[in-house]
Amino acid sequence: MKPLKLLLPPAIALLLALPFAGCGPASEQKVSARSQNDYETWFNLTSGKLPPDDARILQTAQHEIRLDIMAHSNATGSAAIGEAFLEKVDGLTVHQMMVLGLKDRIARLKSEHDEAQKLYDNNSKIRTKPGDDASAAYLSTRIQEDLHRAEKSAADLAATQADLDRINK
Repeated sequence: MKPLKLLLPPAIALLLALPFAGCGPASEQKVSARSQNDYETWFNLTSGKLPPDDARILQTAQHEIRLDIMAHSNATGSAAIGEAFLEKVDGLTVHQMMVLGLKDRIARLKSEHDEAQKLYDNNSKIRTKPGDDASAAYLSTRIQEDLHRAEKSAADLAATQADLDRINK
């Protein structure tokens, strides 16, 4: 007969694994969003099962999908936006929701980058009158701010694309 202390670790491992039996990878689980409470419960349980990077991406995806709805739909007000969000994500897999959110983020960041780059290019062509130090200082500040925005959006875009590439492997 085996001593009890030898049987205990496998028994504990089995008990801990039972709630997850048949669940499959967390990224393939379906989003449950029939109501806001249903979604919040699902989100909290699911994000806790994901690796930290994937939990961060899921959080970002949730935010970006909402932003996209605000920018590109007729939904106005938090209740209508919330309903549109729930309809959009209910039944998707976690992976599909992450991809959707990252693609929405990439589209938004590309637009921000293009706008910042356009402002930088245009402002860089402007010349102030000789001796107008105040205007020259203001213009210089604007150009630096535009450049900073363009560089930041490019860096965020590259990081988001890297996240998308990683989860699609």
